[in-house]
Amino acid sequence: MPEKNGSYKRNNSSLIYRDLIFLDYDDIQGTTEDFIEAVSSALFGYSYILYPTIKHSIEKPRFRLVVKSNNVMNEATYKQVVKEIADKIGLPFDMASLTWSQLQGLPVTTGDPATYQKVVEHGLDYPVPKVEPRAKQGTTERYKPRVSGQRSMTMRIIDTLFNGFGDEGGRNVALTRFVGLLFNKWVDCDLETAYELTKIANSVTVEPLPIEELDRTFSSIARAEYRKRG
Repeated sequence: MPEKNGSYKRNNSSLIYRDLIFLDYDDIQGTTEDFIEAVSSALFGYSYILYPTIKHSIEKPRFRLVVKSNNVMNEATYKQVVKEIADKIGLPFDMASLTWSQLQGLPVTTGDPATYQKVVEHGLDYPVPKVEPRAKQGTTERYKPRVSGQRSMTMRIIDTLFNGFGDEGGRNVALTRFVGLLFNKWVDCDLETAYELTKIANSVTVEPLPIEELDRTFSSIARAEYRKRG
């Protein structure tokens, strides 16, 4: 149901479906390399992204796992799939990952960018049970949910990291929009992380942009954004 001002508040009752699976690992006992290997072995052949969260450090590694599903999920299915993937990996995960409306942020760096290892694997979409998204109750009017700006931008960025900038005719436009999203105030990527994510998205594009063209476009947008910030 909308708020009195017509906006929609994200909570467990208002969220209709999810199409990406998120697990946070905040209590990693071994090394970062061992953790990445455990995830790789468990999810071999599937599409996923693994990146450090904001409190990550070399001494205390913390990672967020994003798995691409082959279908939308309702609350019950989402929790089932989170537990299934966690069981495959076999390591303790943050139980807040089971919260239906939990928000997840994009990669950020607060220290040396060289210590922030990111993994992007392209494979099959992870199979989930097919269900109908939860419908709005108490009315026959078709309900189209409005998601928060932060979630919408996060999903658009992650989708680009999985799928790239599209075909040759639209690559530059897609690149411009992508970099703009990274510097948006709701995402606020630092320069090094934004550039690395841009290179990752370009690398999975069917016909990647030449690096000189990518650098030129990225630098132009970055300068404009930093001028706006003063």
